[in-house]
Amino acid sequence: TIALARDAELFRATVEFTLGSAIANPGVPTRIYAFDDRRPSRAFAHPAESGYFLPTLRQDWIVLRTGDGWGDDATLELRREYVQYLLRSQGPTLPPLWFDEGAAEFLGTARIDGYRVHLGLFDPARVKLLRGQTWTPLLRILEATDLESWSPGDRETFAAESWLFVHYLNFGLESGQGRKGLGVYLEQTSQAVPPEVAVRAAFGKTS
Repeated sequence: TIALARDAELFRATVEFTLGSAIANPGVPTRIYAFDDRRPSRAFAHPAESGYFLPTLRQDWIVLRTGDGWGDDATLELRREYVQYLLRSQGPTLPPLWFDEGAAEFLGTARIDGYRVHLGLFDPARVKLLRGQTWTPLLRILEATDLESWSPGDRETFAAESWLFVHYLNFGLESGQGRKGLGVYLEQTSQAVPPEVAVRAAFGKTS
């Protein structure tokens, strides 16, 4: 139980590290239900995964079903959905679509190893996709507010480029500058500043 609580708190701290600032508590509590194995958890079997995230009006559930703790039962999809939930709970303005997608992809692969966190793990599928596709201009990625008119291929490229941009902000700039600039960018865009202007204010560069 102590190890599970530690891992969950480390994961949340990793989200804050990537954002470059503390995150506010969501409006309802998140409770973790962890079972020793599959036998006593039949009522919690939906959707037949080792773990899943279920938001409700009164509380949010993280269900870990097979007794393998956060490391194995917190599936990639669970972590992605939990990251998006935390990001969308930070204020009246939703995060930019590229960050909502890219941060979920980036943080979803974070692995807890004792008191260490492995962040930005290599994703060969994303790299292979980007190598074989014509890239979408970054400004179009930053300006996107929905993907309804995007083709399935363009949506995959959007997700991959969003993941890569978050990765770049964490590791491609001088120590801490990317995360610091990201905080400025998110603050600017929450005030309806156009993405191209926000990029200049945050990073001193154009998109």
